[in-house]
Parts: sequence; structure tokens; C-alpha cells
Amino acid sequence: MKSFFWKKWEKYSRTKSRFFSLPISNNKIKVTEFADYKKLHSFNEKEFIIRYIIELDTNIVSYLKSFYDIKLKDYEIIKAIDNLRKDLDNKRENFLLGFHLYILENLKKGENEDTLLDNIKKAECVLNYKFYKTKDDVNEKKYLILISEIKELKENILKRYDIIHSLLLKSFYLKLKNLKLKEKLQEFINFINDQLCCYMEEELLLCMMYLFDDNEVTTFFKQKKVESMTWDLLHLRFLKERILVNKKDKILNFPLILSSDNTFNKIMETNPVRAVVYYKKVSEIDIINGKNTLKYIVSSDKINDDIKREIVDKILNGEKNRKNKIDCIDFKTLSKRLKKDLENLKKGSETLWKKFVCI
Repeated sequence: MKSFFWKKWEKYSRTKSRFFSLPISNNKIKVTEFADYKKLHSFNEKEFIIRYIIELDTNIVSYLKSFYDIKLKDYEIIKAIDNLRKDLDNKRENFLLGFHLYILENLKKGENEDTLLDNIKKAECVLNYKFYKTKDDVNEKKYLILISEIKELKENILKRYDIIHSLLLKSFYLKLKNLKLKEKLQEFINFINDQLCCYMEEELLLCMMYLFDDNEVTTFFKQKKVESMTWDLLHLRFLKERILVNKKDKILNFPLILSSDNTFNKIMETNPVRAVVYYKKVSEIDIINGKNTLKYIVSSDKINDDIKREIVDKILNGEKNRKNKIDCIDFKTLSKRLKKDLENLKKGSETLWKKFVCI
């Protein structure tokens, strides 16, 4: 058996554990975790130092840039930023600022790299105001390296974007289609096995919850915002991959995010991390979430046991086929086709509704 240490979030607050003093949320800027870090319980905790990486989304970077330029007019946001940076003063030894999400999203949008760097320096200057008088005092080398690294990953990341986009489009399509729930689930799993050929556990779970009319996700799933939803889920996936071990310095990094998007914050909290397992011999990490797709399907009271077995069997038995076909899939073309299918279905539904009204 591989040796490991385990970071677990206990269910009860009476758990004795060492934890960080988190940045305080306010009405304009929320600090969201992937788990309740205050209840973190660590086995073999002496082996690693735990540290936060605080990621900033595009809206927050925009606020901080405007704050720096003295162009921010919203008093509530000005107050929120001022309170946040004062709160961070006593907690700096436990966190690093991260701009992975901001760089990724804005490179995709075609933002100029010099502009990205300038905005990042302004944001860091605002939050670390005791260390920098102006943005020019910020060491830009590390951010130039980060931008370069993310550029190299861009194609792989954009491929994931198209996969998630396709999942969401198919979910909206099936939601609108006049089918029984079991038929929607059957078509959805067939799509995953035969067309998408990719199994993305966390995104699939959310889509399943949507098809099951689960109240936890209804506010997130808005068809008109499918592109921003795709970015949100890509950000979540990317952030969880930022739970990294620096083996050389014995540091375990956990991500937080500063965001003003309440819907995004809520979806982050839908499936919190339950444990992180680190296999020391191979330097690999497994993230164990509180929910998973198969358990969710089996525990549902909206479909009978025969349908549950059928869906679960198809998911498990489809793995070989998915692996064999995934390299042949053009995900961008697939997402475009699915978008067209959804548009056509909506037009057909609107036409039927007009005929019904006329009758």
C-alpha cells in the first residue's frame, strides 16, 4: 500500500486542528473555500507546511485596478477593498496571491499580455500596499513566467473548455426536450460514451443534478449564460488542480478565491472537498469530494432501481470505449453542433407554442 498523509475536513467543529485565520468576506467580495478549512484535521501534519493560494477572478482584479487608478466610484466596493486589505495585513505569512484564473480567462479573450501584467501589478500593489508604493515596485518576473506557463497550457485548457461547454449544452437540450427523466438520462449517458467520450466527474455530477431538478444547482444553470457557466466550471477544475504539493520545500497549497459572483461562490460550495490524499512515494494527490455521480444516481428517488442499474452500468462499462475514441473527437466542432441543435429545438418549441396560442 502506498504511504500517504491525509488532510480531512471533520464534520464537527469540536475537532482539534491547526488552521489558518482566513480573510474575512464582506458584502461585495466573498472569500470562498473548497472546504471548511477551519475544520481541517491533519494526519502526519508535521511533514508539511500548509499555505493558501488566494486566486482573484476578473471582476476583483478590475476593482483593484480601478482602486489603484483612483477611478473607482462605488463607495461600497471601495470600503470592501479597504477592509479586505487591512484584514490581510496580519495573515500574509500564510498566503500567496494567485492570478491563474485571471490570466487564463483573459488570454482566451485575446487580452494584450502587457495589459494583463499591468493590471496584475496594480492589483498586487493595492493588496500589498505596505510593501509597494507604486506598481513599478512589484517584481514582474514571476508573473511573466506565469503568463508564459499558462500560454503553453492554453490549448489543453481550451480543449477542456469545449468539453465542459458541450456537457452544458447537451444538458440544456435534454432539459428542454419532451422526454421522461429516464429517457433523458439514457440519452445523456449515451452522449458521454459515444460522442463526448470523456468522463468529467464533477461537471457531470452538476449536470445530473440539473436534470434531476435539484434545487442546489437551479440558480446556476441559466441557458443564456452558458459561456460564463463554462468558465466558472473550468475555473473550479483549474483551482482544484492548484491543490499542489511542493515536495522540496514541504509545502501543501490550498486554493481560495476572491470573487464578487455570488452564483459562482454558491456552486463552489455545492460539492466541497472532503479529503486530500497525498501518495508520498509517487508524489501524487487524490482529491475526494463530498458527493459523486454514481452515489447521487443510486440515492435518487426519482427513478426506479432498474434504471439506476442501467445508468450506472453504462457509465462504468463505457470507460474502454471512451478511452479508445477520445483522441478522435473534435470538441470545438462538437460544441458548435450542440449549440445549433439547442437553437433548433428552441425554435421548434417556440413554433409549437405559437400554434397552441393561435388555436
